Amino acid sequence: MPGFGGKVEIVESLKPVLNSLEFVEIDSGTIESFCSRVEPRHIPAPDWESPCVYPGLDETGIDYFILMNCINFCYWGTPKWTIEFGGNFYDGAFAMFAALNRALQAGVPLCDGRFLATLSQTRLRRILEGNVEIPLFMQRLNILRETGRVLVDEFEGHFFNVVAQAGGSATKLVGLLVDRFASFDDSVNWEGRRLVFHKRAQLAPAMIHERWKGQGAGAFSDISELTVSADYKIPQVLRRLGILRYSPALEALVDEHRIIPANSREEIEIRAATIMAGEMMRELIAENVPGITSQGVDRFIWLIGQTKIAGEKPYHRTLTTMY
Repeated sequence: MPGFGGKVEIVESLKPVLNSLEFVEIDSGTIESFCSRVEPRHIPAPDWESPCVYPGLDETGIDYFILMNCINFCYWGTPKWTIEFGGNFYDGAFAMFAALNRALQAGVPLCDGRFLATLSQTRLRRILEGNVEIPLFMQRLNILRETGRVLVDEFEGHFFNVVAQAGGSATKLVGLLVDRFASFDDSVNWEGRRLVFHKRAQLAPAMIHERWKGQGAGAFSDISELTVSADYKIPQVLRRLGILRYSPALEALVDEHRIIPANSREEIEIRAATIMAGEMMRELIAENVPGITSQGVDRFIWLIGQTKIAGEKPYHRTLTTMY
């Protein structure tokens, strides 16, 4: 069984970056002030009843949630990729949920590894059809084809067999995804060290845990070992709150919508600081909200970001398949 040490492994791997931040500052005073005001009523329960989400708590549902996270990245652009489903319009991750659900309703065998292994450009364009072509289309196609081949060769064609092999452990599921499916390996060699993030691989068990309300397929005994998401939305909200502060040079790059290269020091610092700030917040919020997990903090921060404010600072832009 592949190993993944959860948040301990991630935070330990990031310490060299966190101990030498040049472009990002974590404001511990603001974290303490903000978290002292958080009460249980501020932490909403997970809600997966959106009409765009596949509704079944079955094996197809398990396949669906992990398949979605195979290609759950890079939704930004001008204009943003948007799809119509059931009379409603969606963008971002919920557009992906909707696109895959739409395909399943149309009888497309999306959850069969044999179908994915030979997926054509034309078929995927039809599945992801929206107002514009989704960013990094070819990368998504290649990931799905590779995913299909691995599913057929090692897991009888389905992700629910991967979950079964994890035996109720979120960290084992992350380890399996990272070890068997190359696109889930969200780590980077930096100055002779391996930095670990595993954003999409962690989201897979986190979503299943929430969708199944901690029961059945979602009964992961170690769900608390996952971190917040090192993506582009969570750091944007943390910056709004004053928890993350950027240097003038990084601030200019972000605010001018300039591309920040993947695995650059600037991007790595944003991601590392996001995870560390999330852990600091979880520890403090737990004083008033016992048992809160890092994923609970993640959901709390993400929902804050759904309320738009005047003068909102943009998120950083990095062309990557990691988030």
